[in-house]
Amino acid sequence: MVEVIRVETSNPAVRVEIRAIGAGAFCPGCEAWSERVHSSYLRFPADLPSVGRRVVLALRVRRFTCPDGSCPRRTFVEQVQWPPGPGPAPGARRRHPHPLARGPPAGRGDLP
Repeated sequence: MVEVIRVETSNPAVRVEIRAIGAGAFCPGCEAWSERVHSSYLRFPADLPSVGRRVVLALRVRRFTCPDGSCPRRTFVEQVQWPPGPGPAPGARRRHPHPLARGPPAGRGDLP
């Protein structure tokens, strides 16, 4: 789950700052639960324009300290599902367009 921290509108972009709202995260190395925050930083996942304006997503993610001293990962970053809920990631349409989006291949006019 994420929450919106701030929305800034300026020409020509809209900046939306969001963060995860969970208390902690599981270490991907040993699956131990941690709530001890080591640090945090911003990620900028790609997104599609909205009503012709560029949208800049600023996702604040936290780096946690693994509580298991024998784990090879001393720190790890929380994994945030983006976008929230089912569906393709923002920008997926640009990176992986539908194969028929540009029309059928030459000589294959029988394709739908």
